[in-house]
Amino acid sequence: MLSAAALVVALIDLLPASPLTSGAEHLFLRPWWYSTWQWVGNVTLTEQWRTNIFGGQKAWFLGQAWTLSYEEQFYLVAALLLWSMPRRFFAGATAVSVIVAGIAVSASRTQFPLQGFFVDGSWLQFYLGVVVYFSINYASGQGRALVCATLALFTILIPVVFGTVTSDVKTVSQSYFVAILFATTLIPLQGIDHITAKAKTLEPLRYAGLMCYSLYLVHLPLNKMVEAGFRWFRMPSSPWLTVPACAAVSIPLAWLFHLKVERRFMVLAGAAGSREAPSLSSR
Repeated sequence: MLSAAALVVALIDLLPASPLTSGAEHLFLRPWWYSTWQWVGNVTLTEQWRTNIFGGQKAWFLGQAWTLSYEEQFYLVAALLLWSMPRRFFAGATAVSVIVAGIAVSASRTQFPLQGFFVDGSWLQFYLGVVVYFSINYASGQGRALVCATLALFTILIPVVFGTVTSDVKTVSQSYFVAILFATTLIPLQGIDHITAKAKTLEPLRYAGLMCYSLYLVHLPLNKMVEAGFRWFRMPSSPWLTVPACAAVSIPLAWLFHLKVERRFMVLAGAAGSREAPSLSSR
């Protein structure tokens, strides 16, 4: 996707008087504007933290890929935990979370540059997924109720302690509020998975879920192009017009990307569809 986006932007940028040219609207930075280190950071998904160590200014070509930089680190830490303590994975993840919380608080007070590393506190949002997985697959009914109650308490405390979570500009407190609220909701909703999985009315959402990673990769450059088209033709930028237009472009191309690219790297359908929880202790 990175290669395709760079190629498309480069070709469009060469067109005279193009409505999508990066020189006019700066919707995209030209591929040749990026330094070697910036391209290394983009290709390896290390751009989010690379600038803390070497190579100058941070610059993502696919803006949404910053989340993959954290995801990459989560996979590394989770793999190390599974390798080093397979029978104590959840305890290990909890210990890492306590350490990360301490480091993040200390760094925020001392202004130590940790942005982009999982120890800046972002690991804790991944840890919520570990908590949900453990609660659904291993905890008793009372345990799940206790986890939900604890998460709900944190959801309430965040706006009280940190202020509003409805800001138009993304804030740290807003991110944690949404993550904890989502985790709190997932646990009780798991009980109706068998209903939602078979509901005909939700079939379009299931297809969207199946290709959600492709949609994540594809949507941003396409949406920027739609935005440029609206400006070029001087059309009103009402969400009632732009959102359907972006969806009409992004969804078909994301499905094509899913079929031609992503699906080649997915596990077998039978394994992917299994709902049986793997036992970490038995490995």
